[in-house]
Amino acid sequence: MYIKLFIGFLVLLTTINYLALAEDIQVIASVDRKVVRVADVITFTIRILGSQSASVPDLPDIEGLQTKYVGPRTQISIINNKSSLSVSHVYRMVAVKTGTYTIPSLSIQHEGKTYRTRAINVQVTAGSAPQDKATTAEELKRYIRLVINTESKTAYVNESIPLKISLYIRRGVEVENIRYPTFPSVGFSVIPFEDAVRRRASVDGILYMVYDFPTIISPVNSGELTLGPAGIDCDLVVNSSQSRDPFFDSFFDRRARYSLTVKSEAYNITVKPLPEAGKPDSFNGAVGQFEFNLVAKPVSLKVGEPITLTMTVKGVGNIDTVKMPVMGDLTDFKVYDPQVNTQKSGNKGEKIFEQVLIPRTARVSEIPAVKFSYFDPSPGIYKTLIKGPIAIDVAPSEEDQPFEIIEFTQGKAVKREVLGKDIVYIKDKPGTISHREGYLYNNTGFILVQLIPLLGLGFALFYQKRRERFTSDKAYARQYHAPKKARKGLEQAQKFMELGKYQDFCSRIFRTMQEYLGDRFNLPFAGITIEIVDELRQQGISEDILDKLSFFFQSCDVMRFAQSDIDMEKAREMLNTAKEVIEYLESNK
Repeated sequence: MYIKLFIGFLVLLTTINYLALAEDIQVIASVDRKVVRVADVITFTIRILGSQSASVPDLPDIEGLQTKYVGPRTQISIINNKSSLSVSHVYRMVAVKTGTYTIPSLSIQHEGKTYRTRAINVQVTAGSAPQDKATTAEELKRYIRLVINTESKTAYVNESIPLKISLYIRRGVEVENIRYPTFPSVGFSVIPFEDAVRRRASVDGILYMVYDFPTIISPVNSGELTLGPAGIDCDLVVNSSQSRDPFFDSFFDRRARYSLTVKSEAYNITVKPLPEAGKPDSFNGAVGQFEFNLVAKPVSLKVGEPITLTMTVKGVGNIDTVKMPVMGDLTDFKVYDPQVNTQKSGNKGEKIFEQVLIPRTARVSEIPAVKFSYFDPSPGIYKTLIKGPIAIDVAPSEEDQPFEIIEFTQGKAVKREVLGKDIVYIKDKPGTISHREGYLYNNTGFILVQLIPLLGLGFALFYQKRRERFTSDKAYARQYHAPKKARKGLEQAQKFMELGKYQDFCSRIFRTMQEYLGDRFNLPFAGITIEIVDELRQQGISEDILDKLSFFFQSCDVMRFAQSDIDMEKAREMLNTAKEVIEYLESNK
């Protein structure tokens, strides 16, 4: 009886907890202050009580306020045996223009319901800043600006277009944590950006440090297409006590770090369709400047033996548009599906087609000509390259030689069966029949075999549960994959170090540490800087490790942006420090 009462109590307790968790959530929006001066920072917080899985609010652009999402902060509290969950989404806003602005009402989705925050008004005053154009964000463009550029503003469909997004930073301005550009690219295919290339440039007599981010785009539609506007997130570090420019003295606080999103103008490209005039029958989509080569081996063989045709197309252009070259009449050959291998780097590429042919008769004397056609966008015309025909010598097979069945695997012929020798004939007499002792279900080996499906089912259930956790628990997934990503990043950084490419080494190892800490602690990695040391100190991390982490970020800033002397010893010290920090955090989860 007591057991039944105990079970009933557990069921009741579970039901009460479930109903408590099923209650509606509360959504509260707030700012730390409603009246600020130009260049002041406002902290905007959306607190969700009762859940940690509600959707992240999408905050629109607000005129006069430059917004940056800092990240979530979760909390679990237990009071009088009652637990409660909450999450706070924190945004940092920099006031860049005088006026009164409204943070609009935002919608939060949770379990099919929609919750809305209240709108909040914020007043931005000029304060001690002068009332001129220096109090607007437009003035900042004289110091930091972003430009989209291509070699030409006209192109053909599927043409590869080198594109470069350049960040101009005026000499004397300190910028850190420069992220990769992002931009809308409807109507284009875009490959990932390469690492930034640094250079110096003079514009209207003013010196700039320029970061060029190169990539390749290809338009997939014709017409007037628009790229951008592009944006780059970075941190502006201001030290007014050392600044010689009155703009920074009036516009920013004395010593502060500001999150900025630098945006470019939109960039228009006119895309022309491929012309119909002069289009050859052998054209099947290739656009660029290409070379074509054809090799056949062997050229002396017997009926039933294979020939491998290797067709290589390489050059500059969109290698993804290259299809199989067009071959002539192959009636006298047995034709197999080709093997295709593609290699590409930037705007250059190579595609290799391996085609296996088997002559059916000794009357075959040549492999027909092969045509490859492409459209060259420079002169705007179609070109056709023809290789062959290739003469071959096919001898008849020996009369007493048995017919062989041949299978081709990765371009190689493998004999599978010889008719007349490998056939096993039906046995017409059963021979001596004897009684077999024992039954199958008494066989130990048979019983063990039956366990295999059960083990397979258990493994499948374990795999499914693990997969569901990776999908539903993003924090767990990021933490699980963090050490593997970090090892890969450190290996790349070490290669740059060994090659003497110290600037590339600094960029790679800094980004690796950002991504690792972001994944390890479920934070947006783009905003991780030396400031994270204070946050980690509250989690009981060793002071020795925190000192090493501070040294790491300080060294990165100096080596990446101050262009101090960098040598192998300093780089190796940076690498060892990163390894020690990651090993410690992995061993103290």
